[in-house]
Amino acid sequence: MGHENEELSWVNYETGEITRAYGRFYSEEQLAAMQLKDKNKSLQKSGDDFIWFLFNYCEEIFPDMTAPNVTRLFYLATFCGYDGKLVCGRDKHPMTRRMVQERLGLTEVTFKRFWAEMLEREILYVKDKAVWLNKDLFRKGKLPAKQLDTNYTRVYCYCVRNMYEQCTSLADQKRLYYIFKIIPFVNRRFNFVCHNPDEQDIKNVIPMTTGEFCDMVGYDKKNSRRLFKDLLNLKLDNGENVVTYLVSEWDVDKWYIILNPRAYYGGMNVGKPEVQEYFSLQNNEDFKKKMLEEKTGK
Repeated sequence: MGHENEELSWVNYETGEITRAYGRFYSEEQLAAMQLKDKNKSLQKSGDDFIWFLFNYCEEIFPDMTAPNVTRLFYLATFCGYDGKLVCGRDKHPMTRRMVQERLGLTEVTFKRFWAEMLEREILYVKDKAVWLNKDLFRKGKLPAKQLDTNYTRVYCYCVRNMYEQCTSLADQKRLYYIFKIIPFVNRRFNFVCHNPDEQDIKNVIPMTTGEFCDMVGYDKKNSRRLFKDLLNLKLDNGENVVTYLVSEWDVDKWYIILNPRAYYGGMNVGKPEVQEYFSLQNNEDFKKKMLEEKTGK
């Protein structure tokens, strides 16, 4: 990084004049790194931008929890405040049990089952009539030092809310479940679904096929085409797909899955063009060829 009170010189190439001064010099790479750091900080401080979800790579999240309840939990987590309390509205009013039910749009019978499971798993709890979220799973704001050694990803609140609020049936909530179920297998840097999600070198990433994903989540591969077609119907508010596929052959079980980094992203390259490039250029034939060459080593 640059040093203060450094003697600097710069040349006017039109006149040949040399000017000397004292100050701090930064290379283009250093400036880019500083800008990225500032952007990450601003995102982290934004009250409505994202929450952190903490998990372990390649391990199932919320085992044995029903698919709709996983979807409901992630939606509810987007209302997490900096202290772990669930809040809503511009005034960040604390949410009560009744407000949680209304927000989720559930009947009393369905909500009782959801509520009981959240309490039993110690994911939600009530204090001073307000509902709180377990901060070992979801957080807003800066992560404490002890949690920096865990695996985590940013979950973008508006995206999740937008997807959930578009659900008109239980089937829609079950479909959305797979977007969250896949998180522990999404590469931290490139947002591909793979077997080694913490790998930073794209040439060493071992992609997970759609067929392998079905096996991992226990989904009948006979119906896989319908599942992956349904996932294509999930949209961001700007019309972009939440998920897309890298297709090298017609066999649907051999496609590769890519998640939109505007839905969730765990790496430090927030805002870098390369991250969105892998998603937005997936229909470009040259891009497909490049990706397949890198993955196969050919």
